[in-house]
Amino acid sequence: MNEDPCQSEALPGISPPANPAPAPAEPTQEVALLREALQKAREESEALRTRSLAARTLRDSLAAAGALPEAVELLAGAVPGERLRLTPEGALAGSESLLAGLRSRYGFLFRPKSVLPTPALTPPRDGAPLSQAALRNMTAEEINKRWSEVREALKP
Repeated sequence: MNEDPCQSEALPGISPPANPAPAPAEPTQEVALLREALQKAREESEALRTRSLAARTLRDSLAAAGALPEAVELLAGAVPGERLRLTPEGALAGSESLLAGLRSRYGFLFRPKSVLPTPALTPPRDGAPLSQAALRNMTAEEINKRWSEVREALKP
């Protein structure tokens, strides 16, 4: 007759709870705030990633446009952040106008446009032998180019 009190339907003086606590159907205000904060952090992270990519693209464009390596960061900092936008292809929107504006304002921070190399001019050969003064002023390259004339001028 030892009856287990846990096995009985009801214990005297203790009634079972009417309804167990139901799971909340809607998120609580705290969860809603956390979700909102998470969404905001995602948006800020994406905006930061986009700005970083746009800044890197600007620096690459500046280097390709002939900006002095020491001045690339300075020039990139001169562009307001709101002007840095990327196209869907990942290129910098309006890069030509940005670079033109920087070049016009800070032209001294860019390398001069290179000119095609031109061969060195040699004086016309009129048949007169080279003088000792002309030999002294010649570079090694000129001497090599005109070696036969130099050799004739050096003969005693």
